[in-house]
Amino acid sequence: MNKAKKVILWFFVVSVLVVGSLYAYTLNVEAENWEKIRFYYGITCTHCKEVEAFMEERNASSFLKIEMKEIYENIENAKEMRMRAQKCELQTNQVGVPFIYFEGKCYVGKIEAENLITKELEKVK
Repeated sequence: MNKAKKVILWFFVVSVLVVGSLYAYTLNVEAENWEKIRFYYGITCTHCKEVEAFMEERNASSFLKIEMKEIYENIENAKEMRMRAQKCELQTNQVGVPFIYFEGKCYVGKIEAENLITKELEKVK
């Protein structure tokens, strides 16, 4: 095998390894993010506080990955929530807090949030 063929073969092998590693990393990041329950809330929202108390009473954070995201004072969290709502094809007037994004689905309001938490806790307990 001449030198040019060896260089091409080496380049091909390295390229496949790099692309494969990036793909595996992407799958891992997506899987990690997929499992996380993102709970969007407002600091003065009474229904949000009720859902938080509901989660605390059930010790939900010990069993589930819950990421708390305040939206009234954090503009980036608010933008993120709107983006997630758009993915769920929700209209602006259908979105408010408490809002949960989990496994590609949106849950709006106290009842939907508590039902989801209950369902997920039943799976792990």
